Amino acid sequence: MRFVHFISIVLFNFTQLLWGQHKDINASHLIAEISKKYPNNDSLKIKVLFDSANAYMQKCPDTTLKILTKCAEIAQKANLKSYQAIIQNSLGVNFKILGHNDSAVNCYLRSAEMFRELNQTDRLSMTYVNLANLYSAEENWDKAVSYYQKAAQIFKEKENYVGLGTTYLNIGNTHYHRKRWDSCEFYYLQSEKLLTQYPKHVNTQLTLVNLAHLYLELKQYEKAKSYAQKALDLNVESVRNASSAYEVIAQVYLHQNNSEKAEHFAKKALSLSQQFKDLERQTNLHVLLADIYAKKQDYTYSYHQMKKALEIKDSLFKSKLKVEREMIAKKLEYFNYKISLAEAEQKQIAQKKLIKLQRIILILCSLFLGIMITSLFVIYRRNRLLRQANYEIELKNAILERQKQVIQEMNNSLEQMVLDRTQKLEQRNQQLSEYAYYNAHVLRAPIARILGLFEVYQHSRTLQEKEEVFKHLHKTIQELDSIVQDMQKKVTG
Repeated sequence: MRFVHFISIVLFNFTQLLWGQHKDINASHLIAEISKKYPNNDSLKIKVLFDSANAYMQKCPDTTLKILTKCAEIAQKANLKSYQAIIQNSLGVNFKILGHNDSAVNCYLRSAEMFRELNQTDRLSMTYVNLANLYSAEENWDKAVSYYQKAAQIFKEKENYVGLGTTYLNIGNTHYHRKRWDSCEFYYLQSEKLLTQYPKHVNTQLTLVNLAHLYLELKQYEKAKSYAQKALDLNVESVRNASSAYEVIAQVYLHQNNSEKAEHFAKKALSLSQQFKDLERQTNLHVLLADIYAKKQDYTYSYHQMKKALEIKDSLFKSKLKVEREMIAKKLEYFNYKISLAEAEQKQIAQKKLIKLQRIILILCSLFLGIMITSLFVIYRRNRLLRQANYEIELKNAILERQKQVIQEMNNSLEQMVLDRTQKLEQRNQQLSEYAYYNAHVLRAPIARILGLFEVYQHSRTLQEKEEVFKHLHKTIQELDSIVQDMQKKVTG
């Protein structure tokens, strides 16, 4: 059933594309319908929307932008990396069509980064080619060559010779625009070498035509004609390439003063250019025919050809103005869309900032309240400690005051104490003097007598003499004992 829905929507989109009714398509309505049909299958929803976007890409890029933007949102929410990369690449193409090259570059770069992460080198190479083509359109040749070379490296690794040859052709074109003829010739010849294996490929013929134009610039006319003829001999159904080849041949014959053949091939080129309505080429071919007729001195035809060239140039200028006007209108619409998105984003940002500010104020108030409570507690604790310290100081002051009073009292009684101590010392000195006197005079006499009596005792021969000596000795000892007791009394007294 889902397959039937998918086929019906794709057929509907392509029918709208063929009938030219896609401008009436409401992108929001289409998105709503597809989302309603596939509410639970994001992958299928993206695929159907993506195919619808591709159907509107060239003729209605604004519708495509809205559809692809929705696809990107769904893929991001569902985390479908592969779809995200593909959608970003398509958004780049869409922005390029709208003329928003900066947005296109950003989308291509995001796409390339995703393809690198997914290791999808084939798609990565095409993204590089898209970036290079965009930079070529902006004439930013260095960046264009850089991305072409990145793509060429991948094509070379994958042995994709058609892709590699086409990329060399594009690098050659960048050198052609910068008039770096040697580099241009090198890459064109490399492209020819690779693409001649595929003679029916349109880029094979284009390479030969570009070589013909290069040699025409270098005034190597035979080579130019040869490559132009090779391009025509491939019989590739490309009217644009065939017209360009005939133009080269016509210019070669003009430089070789062969006006008849030059006119013949210039008319062929003009006839083909009129089939695909290339006004720029038609203008150049009319100018070429004017030069050919001037060479033949047929100035009437030359005048008519230049007049036609001028008319086409005027119509081309008007069509360009119209295209530019439409492009400006699309850009204005896009900018209005971006402005509305930016205003919505600014409102969201303002709301987020307000919420953030409220949170910050709440946090600051909480911090202030916490600081106040902490400060009050610290002040209370400090005051308590101060009161305790004051109490201890007062107590110590009281002790110091008491000690001061004691010291004062001691200072007051110190003089009396000194006098008392002096008196005691004088008494003691008197006692010591008396003791010294007794020791030197009074105590010395009995001791001397005792010593003398011992000397007499030693020389006594009779018992009577000895007894007499003992009597005197006893008497002297008693005298000595009496003297010692008197001394003791004096000392302790």
